[in-house]
Amino acid sequence: MENNYEDNEEMEFLTLTLDDGEEAEFGVIGTFEAEDKTYIALLNEEEDIFLYEYVEINEEEIDLINIEDDDEFEMVSELFMDLFVEED
Repeated sequence: MENNYEDNEEMEFLTLTLDDGEEAEFGVIGTFEAEDKTYIALLNEEEDIFLYEYVEINEEEIDLINIEDDDEFEMVSELFMDLFVEED
């Protein structure tokens, strides 16, 4: 499998405040829509991928919502793979 997001010099970055109060920087792999919601895929320094529901509050503020429903997470994960990871 090959991904379409590594080594992207133009990747945007977000600094997020984690639950423990620490800040971490994440690369934005991309946003995508499914079932009337927008989702975002983020990449941390360890190259772990995180998927969240993405809500724009205004031009300067966003809200990332954990995907807690297993069926929804599976659907979003499959869509992410289809959009951003190429089969060999």
